[in-house]
Amino acid sequence: MRALVTGASSGIGKVFAEELAKRGYDLVLVARRKERLEKLAHDLSSIYGVAVEPFVADLTDFDKLRELVERFSDIDLLINNAGFGLISPFVEIDTEKGLKMVDLNIRALYYLTKEFSKKMVKRNGNEAGIINIASTAAFQPVPGFATYAATKAFVLSLTEAFSKELEGRVKIMVVCPGPTKTEFFNVAGLPNMRAKFIMTPEKVVKGSLRAFEKGKRTYIPGFFNKLLVFLQRFVSRELALNVVARFFYEKPEGEV
Repeated sequence: MRALVTGASSGIGKVFAEELAKRGYDLVLVARRKERLEKLAHDLSSIYGVAVEPFVADLTDFDKLRELVERFSDIDLLINNAGFGLISPFVEIDTEKGLKMVDLNIRALYYLTKEFSKKMVKRNGNEAGIINIASTAAFQPVPGFATYAATKAFVLSLTEAFSKELEGRVKIMVVCPGPTKTEFFNVAGLPNMRAKFIMTPEKVVKGSLRAFEKGKRTYIPGFFNKLLVFLQRFVSRELALNVVARFFYEKPEGEV
């Protein structure tokens, strides 16, 4: 079995790579940071005796996306983890950075999901699968985090629908983590972020792989995250919008 992991140089992507290597998967690891990626590839290969190929790429470059699909058309498992967010009022975000976020979080994931799933269906391999990483932010609009939440809503909706279409042929699951101990909030512009119920990437990944093995369509790691998503069903969208705005827009720094 061979897996391809995007955003593999740190955080959730790195832990996915480690956990899959432990399970004997050969790996293709994709990220922008060459030194980190090559070190991870070397370490995993040395420790677990699996074949690991680093692929350095900015996935907002469409030529790199095409090259990735052409070179590794035989993968059995795709982990679409690459993505980033920017915490700022919508009008204040640099337009080019905002579009780059949309390109990575939506366009790259869409292309890789579509092209690799086509190849998986043709091979008729019931063991083949795709895990797309969304967020609990996918379940409601988030003022101050508007574009990121919208991109993850796309990932959630697309993956759930597509999973139903390919049911019984290719296993497809969407993972919706809440706050996780990674570099995400440093990149997003909130380095002092403190969350009461923050999870480790190890718990997110191990839970995700267990859920995937059970054939889950959607997985929300952590009891508190599940509870928050569940409770949203019983309040108006306006109320949910006002509550979320307190943390990401009216109070852009602090504990959530």
